[in-house]
Amino acid sequence: MNTRISALLAACTLLSMSLPASADITDLDEARSGWKVRRSVTVTAAGQTAAFAALPLPPEVAAAAQPDLRDLRLIGADGRETPFVVDRITDRKAARHWDGDLTDTRSDKKLRTVWTVDFRESRRFDTIELRIDDRDFAKRFRVEASEDSTGWRELIADAGIFDRQWNFRVHHTVIRLPSPQTARYLRLTADDQRSAPISIRGVTARIVRDVAGERWSRRADIGQSSDEKNMRRYRLDLPPGLPIERVEIESDDPAFSRRVVLMEEREVSGRQTRVRLGGGGIYRLKLEDDGLSGEDLWFPVNSPRSGRLVLEMQNNDSPPLRNLRVTVSGVASRVLFPFVAAAGPWTLYYGNTATRAAVYDLEMLKTQLGLNPRFITAELGSETPNSRYRPVPPMQFVASHGAPLEARQWKMARALTLPKVEDIYTVTLAAADLAVLRPDLGDLRVVSGSGRQIPFILEADAAEAEVALRIEPDTRPAKRSQRGAVSRYRITVTDVNDKPMTLPLQQLRLTVAEAFFSRPATLTAPSRDPRHGDHVLFSGELSRQAGQRGPVQLNLDADRYNTLFLQIEEGDNAPLTIEKVCAIVRVPRVVFKLKSDGDSYRLLLGNERAQSPRYDIQSLRREVLAYSAVPASLASLEPNPAHRRSAADYFQSAPPTLALWGVLLVAVVGLLVLTVRLLKKTPV
Repeated sequence: MNTRISALLAACTLLSMSLPASADITDLDEARSGWKVRRSVTVTAAGQTAAFAALPLPPEVAAAAQPDLRDLRLIGADGRETPFVVDRITDRKAARHWDGDLTDTRSDKKLRTVWTVDFRESRRFDTIELRIDDRDFAKRFRVEASEDSTGWRELIADAGIFDRQWNFRVHHTVIRLPSPQTARYLRLTADDQRSAPISIRGVTARIVRDVAGERWSRRADIGQSSDEKNMRRYRLDLPPGLPIERVEIESDDPAFSRRVVLMEEREVSGRQTRVRLGGGGIYRLKLEDDGLSGEDLWFPVNSPRSGRLVLEMQNNDSPPLRNLRVTVSGVASRVLFPFVAAAGPWTLYYGNTATRAAVYDLEMLKTQLGLNPRFITAELGSETPNSRYRPVPPMQFVASHGAPLEARQWKMARALTLPKVEDIYTVTLAAADLAVLRPDLGDLRVVSGSGRQIPFILEADAAEAEVALRIEPDTRPAKRSQRGAVSRYRITVTDVNDKPMTLPLQQLRLTVAEAFFSRPATLTAPSRDPRHGDHVLFSGELSRQAGQRGPVQLNLDADRYNTLFLQIEEGDNAPLTIEKVCAIVRVPRVVFKLKSDGDSYRLLLGNERAQSPRYDIQSLRREVLAYSAVPASLASLEPNPAHRRSAADYFQSAPPTLALWGVLLVAVVGLLVLTVRLLKKTPV
């Protein structure tokens, strides 16, 4: 056994000799109250001498644990943690090597050179590596083996090694044997009749052993199915969160070829999403001539989280597969831990969403442990709820309240409704909120009723929102095109109360009644500088091909607009019937940690002079956004009752002419006051 593993095992044994008496299971549950479930672990060590035990992990454990199994804890009867490593049982190679001693070198001039190598004891090997510094050579070698350096047997009669410069330098000095051999001594004989002798600096014997992996598999029950165009969708009924890595399809059809995709439908921060986990082509062809038959019925996928799995199969005009069967599988995992009889029995805890991964010394020996061929068998009991389970709030080290805030400077507010549980929460803003916020979103705040800021992470383009726009004929003077009539429309961005607002428009969607058309069109917006005329957003063909459905989409530049003008050259056709116009706006979401403690909370929006906030939580952006946050409810957008307008606000919001007259009035009053003072000082 490896020296480092032996030393570590000895330390574990000494530790177990000084352990206290076994703890009650209730005490274990109380000490691990942040873990939701547990399973008993029993070890059958009768007649076994291995130093480590292997505990197979069913995929249901991985489904209930964190995705990387960071929340697994193996607890001994004394209540202390037992170090372990999680080993994925993949196909791998076990390699060992030994450096030999060059004990003798004999040279027969222009005939041969013979080297004798001693590995100090008998070794089993299948590869011989020669360390040669010479360049530009080609040699033939005879390889012989012996246990006592007197009786030799031939392993290979004519092995070639060489060093040549082709497209790049090739230095081939490895001799691979037809089968593994066992010997202490090697005799290497090089033919020097056709080329100059070479020097061998060292010899290494190697053995590579293939270690087969293990997989788990589960048959998926097929639930409700539905047809959509040329595709059939099958719902797969499986425990949520299984660490699936492969999907295999089976049916009674002797010949087929289909495209399949596995989708996961889940809710992310209050939004329903569909995530593609994997897909590919599957086929089968069964013929009497086996040489022409073949099949490929599986495809790799990414592991799902906890959503619903849907298999989508493209059937086109073919009938659905008969007696469809679906099997999911993944690489098997096991827990490897040092077996100390006095420390057992053990309990495996998992299901803690807030803990970090444990750090054990064994981790550095994980690769060597996984290649070990002998382990004591450990068995896992049934899953049992932790009787003392209490959810651990996520990210306890993150402060949920920040500095005080003067709320009277903000114009608008939206009340928050939160569950009375400490957690990570999220809210997605509406498109109308962007009309109040600055373009950089730096005037958004989350505050408590007591006036404290709530630190948050802002994801600027988290979701798409559809905004209905008002469309009406453009009353500006129209010009007749040389190619026929022109239809002109005025498109206005309005809120639910039909009041104008300005939004960053990502895309325009036109619902047109006609099934087929192709007309030149131009979409413009008023320029901020009247001297430059209208700003062209789109110029091209407004078209729909036969058989296409859905609205016509025009991509925009995501700049802020309130009014758009659409011009369509109808030619000699009847004008298009535009039934509806919508805009797509990218809206942000806010993620924050909070516990509803009886205080009220709200979002504040609209403060032109506010500086962008700076919170410590922003350094944890990746971790916070990766967390499955709980959606919170937002009330409608209302004026902030605490808002107080300053004189600067009045001046800023005044019409330009009124502001100009105000400035002139102040100047006249100032001149009058100055004139009166000068007249008083002038002698009579």
